[in-house]
Amino acid sequence: MNKNRITAILATAILSGVFATSAQGARKTVVFSVRDFGAKGDGKTLDSAAIQKALDKCGEIGGGVVRIPKGNYLSGAIFIKSNTTLVIEEGAVLTGSSEEVRDYPVIDSRFAGTEQKSHASLINAIDVHDITITGKGVVAGSGVGGSRPPTGPRVIEFIRCKNVLLENIKVTNTGRWTIHPLYCTNVVIKGLDIRTTGPNADGIDPDSCSNVLITECTFETGDDCIAIKSGKNQQAVDIGIPCENVTITKCTMLGGHACVAIGSEISGGIRNIVVKDCVFKNMHRGFDVKTREGRGGFVENITVENIKTFGIKNAVLMRMDYPGNKGDLIKGPAGISTVRNITCRNIEIHDGGMGSIRGVKESPIQGLTFKNFMCHGNSELKIKNVSGLVIENIRNKNSDKAVTMTDVKLQD
Repeated sequence: MNKNRITAILATAILSGVFATSAQGARKTVVFSVRDFGAKGDGKTLDSAAIQKALDKCGEIGGGVVRIPKGNYLSGAIFIKSNTTLVIEEGAVLTGSSEEVRDYPVIDSRFAGTEQKSHASLINAIDVHDITITGKGVVAGSGVGGSRPPTGPRVIEFIRCKNVLLENIKVTNTGRWTIHPLYCTNVVIKGLDIRTTGPNADGIDPDSCSNVLITECTFETGDDCIAIKSGKNQQAVDIGIPCENVTITKCTMLGGHACVAIGSEISGGIRNIVVKDCVFKNMHRGFDVKTREGRGGFVENITVENIKTFGIKNAVLMRMDYPGNKGDLIKGPAGISTVRNITCRNIEIHDGGMGSIRGVKESPIQGLTFKNFMCHGNSELKIKNVSGLVIENIRNKNSDKAVTMTDVKLQD
């Protein structure tokens, strides 16, 4: 079956399943306002206990809607129950407390590829199903905490959840991952506006998840806008949960390090990824695959198409010699990653470069297809250590020497 057809079926299945759940929740007659449980919304009073009471009551009756009306609600960690829709209304701001130890309990999570103790996020959903976070309000993370265990709180984290819809809100943060679905199935993230600053301030990090749709979102981040991950080194190999069936479409990336990154935490495997109909602006990397010796794992069955870049130094970057994020590496042949079956086509490049591809001699990138690159400059696409390359219509402004190849075997 054609890969685009598979992608369309996947997206339809995710949307129909999750939005049907959302619609079912909307038919429930019970709506709780956090104000009725004592929330002040004055930006000074810590409202997390009141908000949690509303969420708990909603969970006790089997589900419903919890409203956060207009106001500025200072909060520590809150936890959503199954069959719950959390509505952050226009004019409402949920602001993370700066008291890390007091307001964010320590839980089991994963950060930078390793399972470890972490402070709970501002909004949490753990081992629940059929949840929605929606509205036109703002969720503002505090940015407190460090990167060593227990790591600082993210803004929104879903752990082992099924049927998740996150839509329309604006999310801000400083120096910390923003949205982290971990070990989740059927996740739709739609229409978000994500603005972050500082190191490690990724936008969305799907981590060992399956069936994920990210669409119509806008990003301006301090790090990668979207980073797809599956854990790091032997621990992730033993867990054995890949990140798979992820579609990213109609998104706009305005700033950060990479627009869409895969890795470098790929030890659990990453497969069946589609990135299409997106605009990339003002970053070092557009689509970025990164791994290193000792990481192991695989990246396979990737399609990137219909992308416009502006001010991107490397529209496409694939590197199996990524130097960072080391950890306890896997020794021997098992530590050499496999990267295969990647297609990039219909890429339009303005004020930037095409990028480079760097496999390794021990494990060349396999089954790589590049078609229809148009660079409105003099950049070349540099390709090294690739087996089974298909390359068609790669042009730059001068229309000559647009591709440089080293240790490359073309597909027969």
